[in-house]
Amino acid sequence: MKKGFTVIELLVVVAVIGLLSSVVLVQTRDVRDRARIKRGLQFGREVQGIVGMETIGEWKLENNLKDSSNDNNGVYVPAGTPSYINGADVETGKALELDGSAYVRIPDSSDLGPRPDMSVTIDMFLKPSSFSGYPIILLREPHYYLYLNSGRLHFDIETYTCYCQLEAPNSLPLGKWSHISVSYIPKSGDRNPADDTMKMFIDGVEVASKNTCPCAGTYLSDYTEPLYIGGCPSCSNNFIGAVDNVRVYNENIELIKIREEDMYHE
Repeated sequence: MKKGFTVIELLVVVAVIGLLSSVVLVQTRDVRDRARIKRGLQFGREVQGIVGMETIGEWKLENNLKDSSNDNNGVYVPAGTPSYINGADVETGKALELDGSAYVRIPDSSDLGPRPDMSVTIDMFLKPSSFSGYPIILLREPHYYLYLNSGRLHFDIETYTCYCQLEAPNSLPLGKWSHISVSYIPKSGDRNPADDTMKMFIDGVEVASKNTCPCAGTYLSDYTEPLYIGGCPSCSNNFIGAVDNVRVYNENIELIKIREEDMYHE
């Protein structure tokens, strides 16, 4: 006479199926995260390969705060020893870890720009550990700001006579690496758009744009503010998390002609 499963046996089977499902789900998420990082790496390489000659600064954060492009080396504030962790990928090496009490100051230099038409592109990997407040990611006051608001990436362009803001539609993943790239594109030039434009890319995909931002030509040549990464002396909230491979270019992403091929999509 055949016997059916006991209640205990059924519970064991259900538990095993649940465990296997959890393992598969975690592995699937890991694969997706790695794919996002690879897209970001490819996007960043393409940006650097085409406009690398217009680099304002490149801070790889390989256990130091040195600028590998123009010697605009960073200073850790307050004085102390910066903390470094593994970066977004083996290719990116180490990353700077920030706990909200410190930031990096890059002293003012003519190399830091922006240039008179306000063209600028900011490219980096970011791993937020907190979305509290409005943490500053990168700031070159008064011209451009990169920060978070409820986890959503914000890119602001500002002078004394102009202010424009671009916001991501969704929040970044908390505790995970994302590649971010933003650009201000002036309408001057034969190949540029009809209107001054802002663009935002996350993990190699354009997520936001705005074509009504008339800040070109309002550059302030007499200011001498530093460039900050992760916070500033007057910031209400400093960034908590990690940053990696920070690059700033005196060029806009419209001229880069990034190709959003299938590899940039899920």
